[in-house]
Amino acid sequence: MHSTSPLDNLRPSNPSPLDSWGALLKWVAAALVIVGCGITLSVWLIIKLTGDSWHWGTLLLFSPRWLGLIPWAAVIPLLGFSRPWQRWIWVTTGVIGGISLMGFNLPVPTWPQPSIPHVRVITCNVQKDEITLPEIESLIVEVGADIVFLQEFNSAEQMKWPKGWVSFSEGGQCIGSRFPITRTAVCQKDPTADGSRITGLLATLQLEERSLNVASIHLSTPRMGLGDLLGEDGISLEGSFERLKKETDSRSAESEWTRLACDRFGAMDLIAGDFNMPVDSRILTRDWSSYRDAFVSAGWGLGYTKYENYRGWQVRARIDHILISPELSTRWCRVGPDVGSDHRPVLAEIELD
Repeated sequence: MHSTSPLDNLRPSNPSPLDSWGALLKWVAAALVIVGCGITLSVWLIIKLTGDSWHWGTLLLFSPRWLGLIPWAAVIPLLGFSRPWQRWIWVTTGVIGGISLMGFNLPVPTWPQPSIPHVRVITCNVQKDEITLPEIESLIVEVGADIVFLQEFNSAEQMKWPKGWVSFSEGGQCIGSRFPITRTAVCQKDPTADGSRITGLLATLQLEERSLNVASIHLSTPRMGLGDLLGEDGISLEGSFERLKKETDSRSAESEWTRLACDRFGAMDLIAGDFNMPVDSRILTRDWSSYRDAFVSAGWGLGYTKYENYRGWQVRARIDHILISPELSTRWCRVGPDVGSDHRPVLAEIELD
């Protein structure tokens, strides 16, 4: 009779194929979580730390942000095989990607006081006057706007302002107001040179109990430098970085002297327009961060203002801004409807005290 030894129970049994595949999938899931989340976080860091100061950072700054979430999303099918700590990394990266990388805005709720004086503001790069002017005219009435800033505006004679409004137009920009305009200035790099680009219109508005210094801003686009990078057949590296660098240096200098012009005019209360820079632009942060962004303060969501299909790339960005002095506050801010331009208007209600 064969006797069973206690050691027989300690002999290793052959693992089943399912166990082997499960172990392999766990290793694959762990690797993908680390690599995928690492790539997404790297894209976010490059934009935050080098946007507008390094050619790759500038490219990522103006590229479709959802591309940076692809490595993170690739992990989803294998999350069931990942460990709890790996899932926490994935969730944390998703929060950073969804909010910071994509620019999803979550403002701190405020409770406006009706007794405080306020103004309603619209800014828009109208681009195509013949299409957008009737839409803008209707929007002014619908919103009950008090001050309007327009860029790429070349039809001052055709614009039908509400009764009693005044306007100041020059160099493709315009400030319209239901309040009297008592002082104006033009911001351009070289006032003595023919064709010198106007980057800002500055004006003082006289309200019933106070004056308001305002500015309409239109800064240069990085389109040409990025266009060299994004060739017809994909990303082209030959000779394109040099042009993008020169363009970025020019945009940086333009933003700096436009800000200095605003300071020389007087303490600005309200600055609005097409800055051609997202909120995480280093140039925007350097020159304009002393003002509050109305959408950051009181806007919800992605707030895209620029919509364009460029060489097969779907460009969506928030490059139009309403900025206010720290002494003022924003009741609400939102992106308006399509008015026929590749820019959407930005609307806001600003408390003056």
